[in-house]
Amino acid sequence: MHVDFTGPRYVSAFAAMLRAARESSGDGVSVVFTELLPDSGEVWLPDARGRRYHCELRLQMCDPARP
Repeated sequence: MHVDFTGPRYVSAFAAMLRAARESSGDGVSVVFTELLPDSGEVWLPDARGRRYHCELRLQMCDPARP
C-alpha cells in the first residue's frame, strides 16, 4: 500500500487498514514499513507472475495464527 502522509485520504485509509488488522488479529499484529529505496533499480516489486511495479512503501501484515 502506498501512503502519502501529507494526504489526509491516504492516512485515513492507512489507519482504517491498521485498525482492521488489529481487530481481526489482536494487539500483537506485526506491521513492517519500508520506505523508498535510494536506487531506481531497487524500487520495483514483482508480483506472483513476475510483473514488476514501482513501489515506494511496502507493508507486510502477518497473521500470527497462520504460519
